[in-house]
Amino acid sequence: MAKVSYIDHIKKNDVSVILAEILFQNLKKDHTSLPLFELAETSSGGTPDRANQSYYGGKIPWFKSGELNDSTINMSEEFITEEGLNNSSAKVFPKGTLLVAMYGATAGKTAILDIDAATNQAICAVFPKDKRIRKDFLFWFLRAHRYYYIDISRGGAQPNINQTVIKNTEVPLIDENEQKCIVEFLAKIEKSKEADYSLIPKQLHKAIKLASEHLDCLQKLENENLNQSSCLFLFRQTILQEAIEGKLTAKWRNEHPE
Repeated sequence: MAKVSYIDHIKKNDVSVILAEILFQNLKKDHTSLPLFELAETSSGGTPDRANQSYYGGKIPWFKSGELNDSTINMSEEFITEEGLNNSSAKVFPKGTLLVAMYGATAGKTAILDIDAATNQAICAVFPKDKRIRKDFLFWFLRAHRYYYIDISRGGAQPNINQTVIKNTEVPLIDENEQKCIVEFLAKIEKSKEADYSLIPKQLHKAIKLASEHLDCLQKLENENLNQSSCLFLFRQTILQEAIEGKLTAKWRNEHPE
């Protein structure tokens, strides 16, 4: 799989996600980080045998990794039966479960269940077990970690990660109230595209400021890259037009009449 450039990554994601990505990296510099497996349990689902029609069309919502949308989800494309659930590794996860896609084009995508539902094996379910970590903070952290998961998964036909990769992800451990403030700050940016710095306690101002400065630099680089691409396109168009009109070889033809 070809490497996704960071500029392309910026274009495809909301500004809140890019800011969160930079912010979490800055927080790791000044705070203790712990592997996710010390803070949460993980699990995955399963797929009932597709050849057995009695396993499908029931009342149990069953999500696939492609349905994760970095938000809450409550409507699955498919449903399975109790028989399908009992005869596979699928399991029902409770409402509020944090999910991370592990396989395919959506690897690294996240979601939070808004209903009790089962999932396939391409989804990792994350259950915080340490009271020091908030689930909504983990949601933003994992959501902002997607570029690194995709980078790790390069080399195969599809960008796949696994539970081991997710469980070994280093998570910055900060005060619970600070976690809450960061979540509210990022959610505000995602919703209104405006940063409300009054939500951030003073001890986090440095990290937020650095993240904002880095994001500003990235956006300037992206704009410059777009300008350069536009200039190159116009230059190519001019060369092509002059070639069609014979202007490129006019001098040579004057010097070498037939």
